[in-house]
Order: sequence, then C-alpha cells, then structure tokens
Amino acid sequence: MNQIITSLLVLYFIPIYKLNATTNNWNENKEIEQTYDISDNSIYQYGVFKINKRLYIHNLDSNVQAYLKSKRWNHYQYEEFRHSYLIIIEALKDENRLSADSFGTITDKEGQISNADKDDYWYDNKGNRITGLEYRNLSTRKQKKYRAFHANQEVASYFNIIAQALIEELNKKKEVTTSTKPTIHYAQRVNNYDIKIYGNEDITIRRTSVTYDPHYNMCVTLNITNNTNKKIAAIKVRMHYSSKELQSVDAEEASENITINQEETEKIFLFGNPKPTYALMMLGKITIYFSDGTMQELY
Repeated sequence: MNQIITSLLVLYFIPIYKLNATTNNWNENKEIEQTYDISDNSIYQYGVFKINKRLYIHNLDSNVQAYLKSKRWNHYQYEEFRHSYLIIIEALKDENRLSADSFGTITDKEGQISNADKDDYWYDNKGNRITGLEYRNLSTRKQKKYRAFHANQEVASYFNIIAQALIEELNKKKEVTTSTKPTIHYAQRVNNYDIKIYGNEDITIRRTSVTYDPHYNMCVTLNITNNTNKKIAAIKVRMHYSSKELQSVDAEEASENITINQEETEKIFLFGNPKPTYALMMLGKITIYFSDGTMQELY
C-alpha cells in the first residue's frame, strides 16, 4: 500500500476540459477530454468525508488548465505532470482503490502509485533537463544546480485543493455528495457548485458557487488570493446572463470594497439580479483595484 504525500510544507493545489487517456500532445495549452465511466454513486473517501467521484473528477478536469497556467513550469514539467495526472485519474476511477486522509495524502491500495513517478529527470534554473543517471554522475558541486520535479506530488497537491474546495462548498450548503444532480431552488434556476478558476499567477480568483434565492435573486461566491506585493482594495466583476450556456443576452456589474493583503485569501459575495428567464450566468471582465491607485484587468 503506497502513499503520495502532498507538500503543503514540502509541495502542495486548477474553464471546462475533457480528458482522453490516449491523447499524446496534451500540455499547458491543450484541452483534455475525459470520459466518465463511473457510477453516479461511486464515492471517494477523503478523511472523514465522502465525495461523489463523478463530481470530483469533473471538477478536477474543469480546473486543471487554469492550474497549469498559474505555474511557471517548462514544457518538460508540464509533460511530466500530464503523465502522472493521467495515471492517477485512471486509478481514481477504480472502485475503492484510492483514498486520502484529511491532509490530502493519497493511498493506493494496489501499491503502484507513490511519491516516485515514472519520469526521472532533473532541471536547472534555465529549464534544461538531464536524466537521473546523468545527475548521479555529476559532482556534488554541480548537482546543486539541479532539482527534481515531483510530478506525483504536484498532482496529489492539486487533487487536495479541489477536494477541500468541494467539501467546503457542499458542506456549507448542506448538500450530500451522493448525487451529481443539482438542487433547484428558484424557478428553473440551478444552484451551481462547479469550481471555476480565473486570473493569473499574481491574482487567483476561485468561483466556488452560484446560488439563487428569492430575496437577493443570485449570489456569486469568490475566493480571491493576492500573490502581488500590493494591497487589494476593491473588485468589480461583469456578470453575463442568458437562458443558454455560453451566451450573453444581458449583463450587469457588481463591485465590492475589500482589503486583501499580500499572500492572503479572502471570500467575497457578489449579488446580481438577472431576469427570471435568465437561468445561466458567466463571469466576464474582472477588475482588481489596488490601494496605490493602480488596477489590473482579468478575463
């Protein structure tokens, strides 16, 4: 029984994609296609929590591209991540094979997946790589110029972020993750707990839920992480509405004053008022205002 340990202290982790295990050219700019040959009631054990496996994999696939864009990796490292991601996703599909503790450490009951991945390469700070054999033949002084890329740990860390976000949102709304069917609360509108990631390496915005209520009509929950050296003072978001997915029939802007210091994450709630016939919402331009008077636009 092998384990993959996430690196919260050593290593740590996000549009919609599908994953095809036979794809050979998947990288940070490629879409991935995934078929879900999984029972609707299949469960992934994460500590004391149970996560619907189909919902979990859907969110993993939906956010992996944004996660990759947030990393400053070279194309070799993207490829190593791809190899590990495909292997671990396939293992996740197996009934009762993978599980995780509350820290995100993944256990493989078959003992095939561990911290060591199949790619044995070392990288210098310019992105050049050498094989493990070449690395071990270097002198100790030259070895210090290289570092390993632990793809399995990177994948496990990404799995951990998505699992924690799902548990937080579904528990907050007292949703039981034994079904992927959403709950209808207002007319034909559906509460949405799919996680979407926006932004870049400086500012990461995670849309964790869109909920509807007769009192305020619609609420969008955003988790904002500030990785800049400035203080965030406010945010303005353009929200697009329609009755069909990926369309924009109407739009409005919502803003919120908030203080987010460097390396901090804060949660905000934005309220909208789409017409009753508009059941779908997507975020458009996001404007971040800093305390020094500058601003940054995200799409």
